[in-house]
Amino acid sequence: MCINKNEVAFYDCLNEYANKNSVVVLGSTFMHNVPMAELRQSMGIMSEFYNRSLTNLKICEAKEVIYEIMNSLSPRKILLHLGEVELNSPDTDIHSLIKEYETAIKTIDKKCKVVIISTQNDLFNKELISMCANNKYQYADITNGNINNDSLYINAFMKLKYFLTDSVTDAFSIAI
Repeated sequence: MCINKNEVAFYDCLNEYANKNSVVVLGSTFMHNVPMAELRQSMGIMSEFYNRSLTNLKICEAKEVIYEIMNSLSPRKILLHLGEVELNSPDTDIHSLIKEYETAIKTIDKKCKVVIISTQNDLFNKELISMCANNKYQYADITNGNINNDSLYINAFMKLKYFLTDSVTDAFSIAI
């Protein structure tokens, strides 16, 4: 396992203060770097959501992390952005990766809504879309080909903000 133990310990500490039945984002390095708290505050979003993404998190490691999140936070919705690390390897078998993804998702409580977030790999995204359709998960497409690197994180948040909340109050602030 390559999970960063310092990040996990930090999240374990934060989870003691977090509210249960919220929305949780779990991903790898890209999602870890999205400044969600700052963007949430800047946009006046009142709904609670927590980013529990870990640097270089692999799908095969996610099962353990999901289990911990489900036990400590009991989220009503979880957004997953996985596969980033594995897709950087040219010899990755996408079908095997999807099977690992499905195995990790089985750790999630059936009452919890699942949102799968797109990656930068079109072939993998097609498989993710199929997996979502077969399992009634939501699919969040955050890809955009013409965004410069500095704007990638903001672009991702802007596309995810609709999935981060179910609040009627936030619907007005998000629409702006």
